[in-house]
Amino acid sequence: MTNLYFLPLLLALAVPAASRSFLDAISSYPDLSNFTSLVTKYPAFSATFLNGTGGITLLAPSNIAFLYYQYESGRSIDTLDDEIISRVLQYHTLNATVKSQDMTVPGGAVVGSQLVDKTYNNRGKWADSNVKNPGQVVYLMAATAGEKLKGRGLGTRQSLTTATVNSGDGAIATVEAVDGSWDGGLIQIVDRFLTLPNNCTSTMTTINLSAMTAALSQTNKADAWNVYQGITCLAFANITATDNATLARLLDAHTIKSPQYTPQLRDGQLFGSEADTTIRVAVKGADVWFGDARVVRANVVTNNGVIHVLDKPITPNSTAVSTPSSTSSSTATTTAAKKSLGNPAAGRLDAVVLFLSAFFALVFAC
Repeated sequence: MTNLYFLPLLLALAVPAASRSFLDAISSYPDLSNFTSLVTKYPAFSATFLNGTGGITLLAPSNIAFLYYQYESGRSIDTLDDEIISRVLQYHTLNATVKSQDMTVPGGAVVGSQLVDKTYNNRGKWADSNVKNPGQVVYLMAATAGEKLKGRGLGTRQSLTTATVNSGDGAIATVEAVDGSWDGGLIQIVDRFLTLPNNCTSTMTTINLSAMTAALSQTNKADAWNVYQGITCLAFANITATDNATLARLLDAHTIKSPQYTPQLRDGQLFGSEADTTIRVAVKGADVWFGDARVVRANVVTNNGVIHVLDKPITPNSTAVSTPSSTSSSTATTTAAKKSLGNPAAGRLDAVVLFLSAFFALVFAC
């Protein structure tokens, strides 16, 4: 009789867990109702990219993301060409299971997506990169204390911003980590659509590196930086060189012919530049250095590689230096860059987001 007492428990353990489709999973989140409607219009996306094979994380745009897009572009996301929408959805589909704790590791994480179209992923030398993934990447990093306070009530649960995700053109979205599960992997919620990556010079223009774009144009190097398949562009704001020969060599000394992302860099690592100089990497706590120049904004995604913004040009064959101004934490600089470079319209949208967040929370609570 004792054994029969445990029989229901044994039978329950023997029965496989019920499967959960992608659409079932996202339909359970009221804040994803617009995204659910969008995905149902593209069954090929669900069939091809979300087929329950496992190991996928979907960055699902919230209803707020749809409103953001319409506010900033003046059009609804579903009025875009089918091909563009398909590419956007591919970019939101990461080739890894990314849990909430994975987004907050020191230095952040660079994760490949299912976006492989060469218009947006021309990283032909990705195999030489320190991120071995054929799909275009996103950069995830822990949210600052201020950003964590932006958490909103999503339906009947309360979620806090865990991380930010950086996509093309320096665009930054916040992540509401929910670790939602389905047969193919996980779901995390983002408050903006990811931006498809552009070329180096267009991206530099967007993030206000006008001196760099002018220098590339003056030396006729813009096309080379834009079309090279797999490149790291080390950029900086202040340029003092004026003659073309000196300027061209300076730009070459800040070019690495493979995409190198900061989370995978090692202290003491060496890279050769296009100018045949040696660039030594230093990793000091939260700071990353190339030679004697500190990275003040890391992992700006371009269609053919990555841009790291430095605090000054690299002195040839130099190593990292320690000064009161240069060893301070990069957190404040990164936060300022997010506000001024990543989302130009973010300031005037804050009030709109707060109002809409309160509105949706009230509606879903009723």
